[in-house]
Amino acid sequence: MIRTEIAAAVANPVRRCPCGGAPGSGGECERCRRARKAREGEHGASAVHSFGGVGVHARERTYGQQGGGQGRGAPQAPTAAENARRAASIRCQTAYQQLAGVVPPGPFGDRGDEARLRARGLVLRLFGQSLNMDQVTEIVRHMRDRLMTNVATVNAAVGDPDCGNRAAYVRGLRPPIVLCPAFTRAGPEQQARTMVHEAAHLAGIGEAIGESYCMDFDCESSCGGFDVADSWAHLVHCLSGRPADTPQTLTAPRPGGAGGRRP
Repeated sequence: MIRTEIAAAVANPVRRCPCGGAPGSGGECERCRRARKAREGEHGASAVHSFGGVGVHARERTYGQQGGGQGRGAPQAPTAAENARRAASIRCQTAYQQLAGVVPPGPFGDRGDEARLRARGLVLRLFGQSLNMDQVTEIVRHMRDRLMTNVATVNAAVGDPDCGNRAAYVRGLRPPIVLCPAFTRAGPEQQARTMVHEAAHLAGIGEAIGESYCMDFDCESSCGGFDVADSWAHLVHCLSGRPADTPQTLTAPRPGGAGGRRP
């Protein structure tokens, strides 16, 4: 009799829930089913939170800044200041290479000495005096490094009294570069020159009283000495192969108003 019952149990086993309760159609009792649903609900909430924290941030890094500027975002159109900074850094890099003699070789070999000799002659013309060329090279390198490290720029406050007619300025020869309304109104070329000028200040160049400016970057005449930031901007302009400016000609209206006919 016992053997018959054992054989029947083996042939037709009674299914039990792991907790010992009577299983339903899914193989678990009602109490275990509710507990499992509760656990799945908690796990689902956790997964949503993870998506909101990690997944959404990943999308922000890929597609654009959201949530008050959080995330790195997709590539956005560079600003005028960023374009000017890049152009200025390239000019300073090219000028530095000329000063350091790091130039492509010519058909007859190394042209480094030739480049350095030309740079020395240009420095003499633009500064009106002979300078220590190692020091000149180091200053231009410093200007380049400031611009290549994505130097901080900020927009001037409305009515900033330090702007005046300036396109930009720095305080105490330190970042950030403060961009004035005149910077926004200027064209790309003048904006790049402004960035080089301010980079000279960040490299330690500055006048004790006031500030001088070059009317033209003609690559021939001096418009200031060692402490004039625009002289360094002039030097970088010419050493980087930019075309020389055509001297400005000032004309006065004829008597009787502009466009008046001669008698």
